[in-house]
Amino acid sequence: IMNNALFREAGWKTISDISARDFLDWRNRNQDKAPKTLNEYLNACRNFLNWLIRIGDLESNPLDRVEKVETRGRETRNRRAISHEDFLRLLSLVPFKRKVEYAAAYYTGLRKSELNDVRWEDLSLDAEVPIVRVRSSTTKNKKSESLPLYPDLVELLKHHRSNQSPASEFDKVFEIPERLH
Repeated sequence: IMNNALFREAGWKTISDISARDFLDWRNRNQDKAPKTLNEYLNACRNFLNWLIRIGDLESNPLDRVEKVETRGRETRNRRAISHEDFLRLLSLVPFKRKVEYAAAYYTGLRKSELNDVRWEDLSLDAEVPIVRVRSSTTKNKKSESLPLYPDLVELLKHHRSNQSPASEFDKVFEIPERLH
């Protein structure tokens, strides 16, 4: 369980030991952790306690009134969107297979798992408006959608298809590894 350390460090042995005061004391002793991390611990505990309430094993949530730590201005990593120029520079540095995968992610906004499930049958590359059909079984919101394809991506996909020569329309378009090295 993610909160084993929290339970141990806060001195909680049973659910009835959990208190807002103990949590706040634990949080104050762990100021070296990022604010987002501290809020994730709070959320996990609250969710667990709320589940205990739903199943009838707890009357109330002792952490309900604990406020989250302010995260604005305390981010450990400043995230930004990649510029189009940086993206094009990235494409110029990677092998063709990765170029197609990165371009598909960039131009469609599909998640890695959604891209990994795209099959050749889902693409209409020669249509007046080329599209990719994203099946409901592959999306996070469980809704089907048709997305228009950027012309440069269409050309990359056509070239990819001619290089790959799939045996079937049901073959996957991409072979995205679980982890990139």
